[in-house]
Amino acid sequence: MMADRKGKTFVKQLVLAALTHDVDHRGTNNAFQRISESELAALYSSEGSTLERHHLAQTMCMLTSKGTDILKNLDQFEHYEALSLIRHVILATDLATHFERISDVQAIVPPRFDRQNTTHQLHLMALCITCCDLYQFSKPWAIARSIVDMIYQEFHAQGDLEKKFGRSPIAMMDRDRSNAPPEQISFIDNVALPAYRLLSLLVPDSQEAYSLTLSIRENWQRQL
Repeated sequence: MMADRKGKTFVKQLVLAALTHDVDHRGTNNAFQRISESELAALYSSEGSTLERHHLAQTMCMLTSKGTDILKNLDQFEHYEALSLIRHVILATDLATHFERISDVQAIVPPRFDRQNTTHQLHLMALCITCCDLYQFSKPWAIARSIVDMIYQEFHAQGDLEKKFGRSPIAMMDRDRSNAPPEQISFIDNVALPAYRLLSLLVPDSQEAYSLTLSIRENWQRQL
């Protein structure tokens, strides 16, 4: 009974982290924070995951402020545990962190996965939030395409800013050079499909997301 209760609590905290993981996003990536020498880079870049640490700080501010302190009824240990879990999950949304830890996640695929092992649970939660962050690939094609169009608007806006700093943005960020179909296929092959494949091994009910990602890839292939 206690294990079941704890599991449900973990799920609630995971959902809370998912809701807040991009709070106060600036529409640019971590690399741009460094290039522009932004105030966020000054605050967080020495630790890495600049934007993710900012999202975390904003989340912690909300969760400890009167009126939005929705965890206030937890006892001291539960409160600490909840904030630690939320911190872990939000920082895991940095794809650089995902790639650093991917071998650890691969090492716990069944039959090695132990539901009672806290480290295994944290690895799974980190993978879940990464897959949630890649959600456009697990949607029907029309929705996925419209999301990508919005993402490219943001990419190109950053590319324009980089040019103002005298930088040459990568092709994906450059409105004059970007080419969505091959770029999306590469991202799917190197990021989305491996992540969803791993999730499907750990959570078989997520197989549909992996299948939809394959379908999205096929649609981009037709755009070449």
